[in-house]
Amino acid sequence: SNFKIFPNPTNNLIRIEIEGYNGSFEAELYDFSGKLLETTNSTNLSLVNYQNGVYSLKVTYGGRVKQLKVIKD
Repeated sequence: SNFKIFPNPTNNLIRIEIEGYNGSFEAELYDFSGKLLETTNSTNLSLVNYQNGVYSLKVTYGGRVKQLKVIKD
C-alpha cells in the first residue's frame, strides 16, 4: 500500500494516509532523542504543543512498520 504523511514540513497538523488499507494502525511520535511523545490511531496528529524541530513518526499497520522523519517549523 502507498503510505504518506503530509504536509511535511508542517507548522501544526500532520495527516497520515495509507492508500488501499482500511484496517487499524498505530502511530508513535518520538523526539530526536528517541523519547516517545505520543501514541495515536487517528489519521490526524497535532504537533501544536511541540517545539519546532525534527521528529520521528513510526506507523505500524497490517504487520508492517514504517518510520518517517517529520519536520515542524
